[in-house]
Amino acid sequence: LLYTPDNLVITFAGKITDKEALQLAEKHFGSLGGKKKRVFPALDAYGTEKVFLRTKKTEQSHLVLGAPGVGSQDPMHFAHKVLAVILGGNMSSRMFLNIREAKGMCYYIDTEVDSYMDAGSIATRAGIDQSRLEEAIKLIIDEYDKVTDDGVLEEEVDRAKSFLRGKITLSLEDTEELAHFYGKQQLLYPEVRDVKEYMKRIDAVTKKDVDALARRLLTHRNLRLAVIGNTKDKDGLEALLA
Repeated sequence: LLYTPDNLVITFAGKITDKEALQLAEKHFGSLGGKKKRVFPALDAYGTEKVFLRTKKTEQSHLVLGAPGVGSQDPMHFAHKVLAVILGGNMSSRMFLNIREAKGMCYYIDTEVDSYMDAGSIATRAGIDQSRLEEAIKLIIDEYDKVTDDGVLEEEVDRAKSFLRGKITLSLEDTEELAHFYGKQQLLYPEVRDVKEYMKRIDAVTKKDVDALARRLLTHRNLRLAVIGNTKDKDGLEALLA
């Protein structure tokens, strides 16, 4: 059992006092009983299969190409976020400019991270014309290779940090997002940081951090690919990741 009082986080945001929050929590959840009975071991290995393919008649191919990332407890957690923004987090990113704009081959493309307590991922997703799927995969891998081989630019790091700060500031104007901001930290992070401290952690990320993390994560050995589209050539897709 996981839905137990000792494993539950309730977050309140808005015009409410501590006393009122505790009263509401007790009223609606006070009758819950039991204790958490299952503990999940830390994830220390990933599957060996590198390509997942679902052949399907679609107007475009949809792909996700990425690698295992870092969890929310990892010291490089914030560098993880900055790296994703540089690669494909906005319209000034490498993936957007070099693949979507310069090559005109993507309906959409972006790079995102997911971070859980002890595991994470960094991945680029894109919608591609069926006839250009292989070309797009090669170009995404090229962008990963450039980051691991040559590193990122100082100005890219500065822009990415500024983007993250702005994105967080705007999102926290919404009360629900504010509750989510603190609740997620309580669940997954080693400590709960207020907005000011959270921004400091973003500002502390350096080019050296991002370069080291890119080299650590974005190796060809680590890459995993998922595709939904018309192709049936799984062996050909696997060869692209070699």
